[in-house]
Order: sequence, then C-alpha cells, then structure tokens
Amino acid sequence: MPDSPLTIGIDFGGTSVEIAVVFQSHIIDHAPPIATQEFTGPDELIAALAREAI
Repeated sequence: MPDSPLTIGIDFGGTSVEIAVVFQSHIIDHAPPIATQEFTGPDELIAALAREAI
C-alpha cells in the first residue's frame, strides 16, 4: 500500500494516553505520554489530546 495515508494512533492506557503519527506499521513521530490523573474529566483529556495532535 504505497499510497497509505498517515494515521494518528492513540493508545488509551490505565494511567496515560500516548499519541503517535503512524505510516503503515512505522511510527513517524510521537508525543510524550499524557497522564490521565491530571484531568478531572474526559472533556479536559480530549482537549489535551487535540492540542498534542496539532
């Protein structure tokens, strides 16, 4: 699949969330893990994920 698009992968773990840009099976770039305990609810966490993905 040479024309595969870049994909944003999100790993929701028990204590952190990790985001990476992936092409086929290769990680192109990644952001530092985001500790889920720092947020009081899902809206704040989703906003933080969106900021990291930009």
